[in-house]
Amino acid sequence: MVKSDSSKDENRELCKVGGIAFGLVSLAWIICLGIISLVGNWEEGSGPFGDSFGTLNALFSGLAFAGIIVTLFLQRKELGYQRQELAATREELKRSATAQEETQRVLSHQVYLSAITTSIEVQAVAREMNQSFQDKSPLENMKELSQELSKELEEFRKLAIGTRQGAKLAGE
Repeated sequence: MVKSDSSKDENRELCKVGGIAFGLVSLAWIICLGIISLVGNWEEGSGPFGDSFGTLNALFSGLAFAGIIVTLFLQRKELGYQRQELAATREELKRSATAQEETQRVLSHQVYLSAITTSIEVQAVAREMNQSFQDKSPLENMKELSQELSKELEEFRKLAIGTRQGAKLAGE
């Protein structure tokens, strides 16, 4: 991705900002220490020495503030990355929705073709039955249908009995 080049530039920018902030805070502390040394008499007592720790507190406070500024820059950079990822996710969702619509359209067409095929098959069977009924007398047709129905009924009974026995064996 292009992220690596811009990431390097942003890291350099952050290092510069952090370095400048650290330098400014350090310079301010050194100036304060110098002023205390020049104005006060260093050797007179521990009072001025204790006051110098106040400047040390100022140094750490300044460094903490600089750390907060650097953190804000890092958060800004991360938010930019999140926005890029969000845009990429939206684009991917659009492509996914388009593909899903296309799939739905193809499936609808397939169902339509399947219905037509089934209709043609039913018509062919109906013609075949009509033709066979025309060749025989009504009594012969009824006998044939009765025999076929008896066979089907017997097969169903065997299947039902086998299923019940299988269920009993499975329950044991």
